[in-house]
Amino acid sequence: MRTAVIIPARNEEHSISTCLRSVIAQHDSLRPGQSVQIVLAANGCSDKTADAARALIGEAAEHGIDLTVLDLAEGGKTRALNAAEAETDADALVYLDSDVTIEAGMLAALGKALDTDQPRYASGTPELVHGDNWVTRKYSETWKNLPFVADGVSGCGLYATNKAGRARWDAWPEILSDDKFIRLNFEPDERVQVSPRFFWPVPEGFSALVRARTRWCKGNTQVEGLYPDLQDFNDSRKMPLSAAFGLLLKRPVSLTVFTTIYFIAKVKAAWSKDAKNNWSGGAERSGIAGSSSGM
Repeated sequence: MRTAVIIPARNEEHSISTCLRSVIAQHDSLRPGQSVQIVLAANGCSDKTADAARALIGEAAEHGIDLTVLDLAEGGKTRALNAAEAETDADALVYLDSDVTIEAGMLAALGKALDTDQPRYASGTPELVHGDNWVTRKYSETWKNLPFVADGVSGCGLYATNKAGRARWDAWPEILSDDKFIRLNFEPDERVQVSPRFFWPVPEGFSALVRARTRWCKGNTQVEGLYPDLQDFNDSRKMPLSAAFGLLLKRPVSLTVFTTIYFIAKVKAAWSKDAKNNWSGGAERSGIAGSSSGM
């Protein structure tokens, strides 16, 4: 099985090496016969993201991994995904955010989950990474206990599919919420979560979380409007009353922080008419609320 890791990146000069090295380090835990290709698509960068990635081509080759670096003039995450996919004919496609790292065994586990002729979607186990900001900690406590995160396969920051799954749509559309779009192309029983963790940074502080969450709301509204036929598979749209009551009893302060940010972002998104795919780096994109499907 040939596995391609596709990494879209914009202005990640200072973090892209850490992400790439976590992928390169997978070489000694791969399945027998599994090979790895990395395609990094630097899109619309104003820094040296592409140069930082090229500096690791030799290191990757030493471990039998082919690293291809694309330096695209135009920005846009889904444009970067399309360009990167054109560079590979892999059996399994793993899409990784450029500020996310993965632990040993991730590619082997994803490869096993996707090694079938049937359409499959897979992700790892999310591990939230944040500093000591009180608001961020409380927000994260609720997010990771939401039913669709705790009991489902969220795919925020890392998701994967096989050839049969990727055949369900043509080119990536120009949308904000690529991770939600791909997840809704699969029924719940076609989604697999593997045990290795991926480490996903969370925006720090109230304002950063509101900005990122607003983007999430825009992305979800966009997907719901453009692809109403996919909403039958949307297991994150509503939280059962019993689950909400359970969270209120266990974590009243955390739930209050989460819902406050949620509703402020919802209002801001409703008033905004900007639904363009202006995907960018930094706190607005990174972490749980920056990935457009967020929760």
